[in-house]
Amino acid sequence: MRSLAASALPWLVYPATIAVVVVLHFLMLQAAQPLWLAGYLPVVIGGVLVTLLEWRMPERTEWWPADRDIGTDALFMVLVQIVLPKLLGIIVVLAVLDTSQAHTTELWSLWPHQWPVGWQMVLMVLVADFFRYWLHRAAHETELLWRFHAVHHSPQRLYWFNVGRFHPIDKLLQFMLDSLPFILMGVSGEVVTLYFVFYAVNGFFQHCNIRLRFGWLNYLISSAELHRWHHSRKVKESNTNYGNNIILWDLLFGTFFHPRDRVVAELGLINRSYPMNFWQQLRAPFTPDVLYRDVPLQGLRRVIGRWLAWLVMRWVAAVEYSRFRRATRNPQATQLYVLQDILHANSDTAFSADHGFERITDYAGFIAALPVQDYEDLRPYILRQETTQTPALTREAPFMYAVTSGTTGEPKFLPILEETIADYRRVQRLQAYMHYRYCPMAFTGKLLVISGAAVEGYRPSGLPYGTVSGQLYANRPGLMRASTVLPPAIYEIHEPLVKYQVMLCFAVAEPQITYLIGANPSSFLRLLEVLSQSRDLIADCVEHGTLAGIPGLAADMVLQLEPHFRAAPERATKLRALSATSEVSYAEIWPEIRLLAVWTGGSCGIALDALKRRMPAVTKYMELGYLASELHGSITVEPRSGAGVPTLQQHFFEFIEPAHWEAGQRNFHLLHELQDGVDYYVVVTSRSGLYRYFMNDIVRVNGFFDATPMIRFLQKGRGVTSITGEKLYESQLLQAVAEAAKEIGFAAVFTMALADEDAAHYRLYLEGEPTLASASMRALLESQIDIRLGQINIEYGAKRASGRLAPLQLYWLKSGAGEAYQYHCLASGQREGQFKTVTLQYKNRFNFSFEPFLI
Repeated sequence: MRSLAASALPWLVYPATIAVVVVLHFLMLQAAQPLWLAGYLPVVIGGVLVTLLEWRMPERTEWWPADRDIGTDALFMVLVQIVLPKLLGIIVVLAVLDTSQAHTTELWSLWPHQWPVGWQMVLMVLVADFFRYWLHRAAHETELLWRFHAVHHSPQRLYWFNVGRFHPIDKLLQFMLDSLPFILMGVSGEVVTLYFVFYAVNGFFQHCNIRLRFGWLNYLISSAELHRWHHSRKVKESNTNYGNNIILWDLLFGTFFHPRDRVVAELGLINRSYPMNFWQQLRAPFTPDVLYRDVPLQGLRRVIGRWLAWLVMRWVAAVEYSRFRRATRNPQATQLYVLQDILHANSDTAFSADHGFERITDYAGFIAALPVQDYEDLRPYILRQETTQTPALTREAPFMYAVTSGTTGEPKFLPILEETIADYRRVQRLQAYMHYRYCPMAFTGKLLVISGAAVEGYRPSGLPYGTVSGQLYANRPGLMRASTVLPPAIYEIHEPLVKYQVMLCFAVAEPQITYLIGANPSSFLRLLEVLSQSRDLIADCVEHGTLAGIPGLAADMVLQLEPHFRAAPERATKLRALSATSEVSYAEIWPEIRLLAVWTGGSCGIALDALKRRMPAVTKYMELGYLASELHGSITVEPRSGAGVPTLQQHFFEFIEPAHWEAGQRNFHLLHELQDGVDYYVVVTSRSGLYRYFMNDIVRVNGFFDATPMIRFLQKGRGVTSITGEKLYESQLLQAVAEAAKEIGFAAVFTMALADEDAAHYRLYLEGEPTLASASMRALLESQIDIRLGQINIEYGAKRASGRLAPLQLYWLKSGAGEAYQYHCLASGQREGQFKTVTLQYKNRFNFSFEPFLI
């Protein structure tokens, strides 16, 4: 008899308990007890009965709650399940009292108040569960809602008391669907209280740790047997059985799940280290990554910053991006409008008078009146405007000059107008929006930018010269200013080593860097090298919050920077804890880096491959775009290919195929005429006085965005050599090196190839991991690269086969060779912010010796 009772009990406990609390509720009403007491007392008794049953007949003993969990569950039960709904109910009642009688009557007429209380409660269950089903399903299938609902799924044990573990925002959404409609329709207190009794006690059973069997009730009630699968750690199992009280809607919409041959294995979330105390769980949804791995919770400032970024990006999408899309759908009309606007804006200038701007009415007239220009053609007008303060080149006077190296050895000073900066800012916002679309998590933390100085000096006229990127950074808007790590004054430090050391002090002190921007990836490799070499110095500075110990840092710069610098002893400890013999990586110091935006093509691709090995696994990569001192030439819209849309709203573009240009032909193409996969030289006309300016850059068309061709920077025009007629391009060499290195497992951080015309062969210099720089590796790479060059460039292959071109020779370089070459170029006048390695040159014109660095 006892065994029979024991076997029957799991089948009877649920219906018997529900019957007891419902009957008790009606008995109390008949005894004229207050409605609130007739609601709460049966629920409390139901909770006590469920507690006793959990103790007497548990489903799993390992699901018994830990002491620390009880306190958390109690806070959720009291504050979220009792206090919050009461407050929300009061707010709704006050709002209803302020509503017109006619509107209230209209809402009340939607509910069948004349029905018996029991039938009204059944209808309420059906309607409320329908709404809750779709909210619950959306909470599992929508990333934003899931962050909040995940709090409810965080326990790794199920027992009745953690049924109330819901984030307040999740509870608010539930209230909007399962309570608010019925309050507005004036459903009586008797119906709502009866619903509450069933809803609460049924919920206790859903989560309970009692050995229960429901049988056919599993096709009616959202039972414990079903709900345990809903709390499975496996997503495919947990995205089922959404019913709150009943399972009807799951059956109808295909989310019912009830395997008979097994039980649920694990409960909870993917991240087993998800925060579990009450206050942490209130913050957890604002740190999205915490769902999947152990990361620090974001503070209030960071959360507010992320939401502000979201609002800004929504504005950019609605205003600037929509204009951009209108332009890309009709590039021909956009470009002709931009050309006319530029010519009109600068019509009253000496340059326009000399070239008859007033007679130009179309593109044909433009190219007839104006030959292709280089900087030396424009230099006299730039100097005249500066010295005479008259509109020689542009109607608007420049407020600064962007400085870059010139082909004659004398620097180029490019005029920058206020309108130029406005154009740059528009492009910058669009590019930021594309970065946000690709990787919104990059905007959850701090931004580290490697840039040039806003001001590097002053012209005789008193106007400053520097870099546009530095100018934009120094005058960045307040929201961006709050999210950046480095103060602009750092870029004014002239000594590269000192500059990198100061950068690292600020960067190491900030643990939550999520976004890196810089032109050349080799700069980020150099940061790691300096960090490895200066580890103790940087740790001391970070620990004590002072920069005074950095050798070579001027005292006035210390005074300027230290107000922005803070001590971070825990970060210094972390840095010192890294093994002195191990390779320092971004993954170790800043594991939250989500996006790195740099140049990825040409010689930068090789440095980027080496850098990727030291980045966190979660990091994404974005091509920075076609950039030069003269212009921001493209907006990257295709993350995978790195292709970008030319800045067709800011500049007028012309293109010509390299072979035609070198042959003396001048048959230019407009933007809408470009062909996919074809290489072109770029000629640009800008508002800042660059008219038909030859950039000496080769870009390749890589698909289309709407009707507008997308481009990728391929190489500088100089990156072509020919010893015996093979015409080897820099891009071909880099492709051969990258393919061979990938196959063999070698990563180069610096590459240089020199065409040795005397010896009729190419000399290839590689700097990489010293332990791999063996003679056998060199022979293998030499052979593989030489073979691939012949496959990529058929003329190279033919010349090699005929013996007119000798085999390629490879030389290993010691660590630091690439850095030494960069210093040499900077000392010769190239600008650090725009430094690009021309990887393929002629040996007899190359003025740097690698002899001291040969292995």
